[in-house]
Amino acid sequence: MPQTHQAAWQSLLLVASIALAGGWLFLLWLVRVPARARVRAQPATAELGPEPPAVAGMLTHGGRVGDDVAAATLLDLAARHLVDLEQAGPQLSLCRLRPPGGADLAPYERRILSYLDALATDGVVPAPALAEGVSKPAGWWRKLRAEVVADTRARGLSRPRWSPFGVAVLGLPAALPAAGLLIWLVSVTGAGPTLGGRGIVGGTIAGALAGLALVRRLNADHLTTTGRAAAGHWLGVRAYLASDQVIAAAPPAAVVSYGRTLAYAAALGLARTAVSSLPVGAPANPRVGWSTYGTGQWHKVDISYSRRPSWGTDPRQLLTARLLMAIPPAGVAFLFLAVVPGLPAIAWTALAIMAVILVSGGRAVADLGSSRPVEGAVVRARSVAGNHDQQAGRTRADTYWIAVDDGRTAPVRAWRVSGAIYQQVNVGDVIRVRVSRSYGYVSGLELITHHPRADVEAGLPAWQREEGAARRRAVLETGGPIGGPEVGVASGGGGVSESTGDGPAGGPTLATLVTAADAAELLGAPAGAPQPLNPFDQIRGAAGNPLTRNAVLVACRWTPAAGGPGAADVFAGTGLAAKSLLGQLSAATPRAGGPVHRERLAPGVLLAGNVLVIVRSGVSAAVVLRDTDPQAAAAVLQRFAPVLAGRLGAGDLAAR
Repeated sequence: MPQTHQAAWQSLLLVASIALAGGWLFLLWLVRVPARARVRAQPATAELGPEPPAVAGMLTHGGRVGDDVAAATLLDLAARHLVDLEQAGPQLSLCRLRPPGGADLAPYERRILSYLDALATDGVVPAPALAEGVSKPAGWWRKLRAEVVADTRARGLSRPRWSPFGVAVLGLPAALPAAGLLIWLVSVTGAGPTLGGRGIVGGTIAGALAGLALVRRLNADHLTTTGRAAAGHWLGVRAYLASDQVIAAAPPAAVVSYGRTLAYAAALGLARTAVSSLPVGAPANPRVGWSTYGTGQWHKVDISYSRRPSWGTDPRQLLTARLLMAIPPAGVAFLFLAVVPGLPAIAWTALAIMAVILVSGGRAVADLGSSRPVEGAVVRARSVAGNHDQQAGRTRADTYWIAVDDGRTAPVRAWRVSGAIYQQVNVGDVIRVRVSRSYGYVSGLELITHHPRADVEAGLPAWQREEGAARRRAVLETGGPIGGPEVGVASGGGGVSESTGDGPAGGPTLATLVTAADAAELLGAPAGAPQPLNPFDQIRGAAGNPLTRNAVLVACRWTPAAGGPGAADVFAGTGLAAKSLLGQLSAATPRAGGPVHRERLAPGVLLAGNVLVIVRSGVSAAVVLRDTDPQAAAAVLQRFAPVLAGRLGAGDLAAR
């Protein structure tokens, strides 16, 4: 190709690729515009709606869960007498847990109570100490927000802006400009055919994945028609509460007089003092701790950190280092006093430097025999990651600090300790150590009272402790409500029996989708206990397929209690990969014994011989009758289809 034509082709390709990228971004912006439907505020009203404060706050924030949701939920729990908020001083509120009752709690409300329980001592925790619980705030907040979103979706007030198919349609076109730019780059740089081809293919795939990730990030919830009506009502409530000049400065303990109104004001962004006084999930302040040691009452402990490089160093190591440091100035002084006596200023300067070093060494000698015993409660255990010093060309090691309240000293100076000591103590432990007087070297650790490390999720069921695919799989196994940014709501519909396991009732599980009575009807005989089943071993080609081996799919098998032939396999899963695998079940229907009865009973509901598959936006399910005549099995499954559809919320079929 002539050089001129090649340059023109390269320029045209670059312009086209940039135009495609710009057009794709413009398309994303364009499809987001209709979702920003305006909410018309209703007249100011004092009448509260049925939605909890967390959901009301999400509605008024345009489908986004705000940062006030944790404090608002805590205030709501206090208004419902599940927690007591007491004013213990001008700037101090106490959270007092009540004995657990039989209250029906939403998952995010259970999360807040678990948070309080992990931090409380004898059932009480000061409100400022609520910032002590989360070591990884991002993950904790992500779960909390997902649970609020799931509740809002379950109420029919919001839904994802785009379906999974829409996400794929909008995200995959990003591969086109990526491919064009890579082809242009390869042609300009003159990369070899093999390297260039591999780079173009890999870059195109990476571009498609990046596009999908961007679209998924933009796929926030938007309000339904019902949600916009509810949001308009809550905006009217907000206008009414905004006229109250006192509620903005009301402390958390004012919930006693305000009731749930204060919780709604917090969720709507009006009770700023109450929200700031309840820092649930906020990062801890390393310079402040809370303790009851010595006084028996909660009190604030101010913590300071020494900037001295030698602070916390072993006196023996420090003495050795100072003696070695004193050798060079001593040699310089000897040189200019005895060998070259004509420059006394240099000699005296070296002697002065040596004297300063030896004084420091003398203090290290004094530290060897002058350590003092200290007993108290650990109010802060802090790890500071080391950084890379580019000028010095080295990486600084991590440093570890503990601060101990002895009940007498205020403020407390934190000690820099070794990693071994740091690993042995937790906040709340009562310890006895020996500390050197000059350099604060800690030795001789004795643990008097051990306080387990706070786990703010210890009281939660398994499904609430997980994230991503593991969370959705645990939901299907334990019965938690399905929902969140990745999964559409699947609970609802008639015929849901009470769930088993440690999850709250209402979410579909294998035990609720097909009960023992259902299995007896499907098998034509009383059924025994269900047995866990590896779903990937039951679907041809699923076990070795890298695209589906991580699918969120669970299964169990019902067999006759008295033995004999026949089995009913139950599958449930979420996500596109699970839907694809369930579709393979229907495609692999055995054809022996005559034609297979195939019928689409409703959108997303397929009956193929001995296989019933129901695909929904949230949870999809399938039932396979093994060792049964396909025609007889089809008749049984056709009768069972409305029942299963009702439990999955497939209203079109369940209403038949």
